[in-house]
Amino acid sequence: MPKKRILQEIIIPNAPLKRGDRGMAVENLQRTLQSILKTKGKANPLNTEPGIYGPLTDGMVRRFQGTYGLFPSGTYTALT
Repeated sequence: MPKKRILQEIIIPNAPLKRGDRGMAVENLQRTLQSILKTKGKANPLNTEPGIYGPLTDGMVRRFQGTYGLFPSGTYTALT
């Protein structure tokens, strides 16, 4: 019997978002980055700062940007 694959819906938030921003768009960004970077169980912003663009979200954005050859500014832009 084949295994079922469950795909999580990814919501790409509108840019730009930066440190200090708050709200659902930030939480969507955090969930998307968590899914892409596989940070579940590791330090991730949904554990301590859901919906707040703080140091953990900044770090995840920098990690994503560096991984994909972008300048690691920590600010989520349309290019990111």
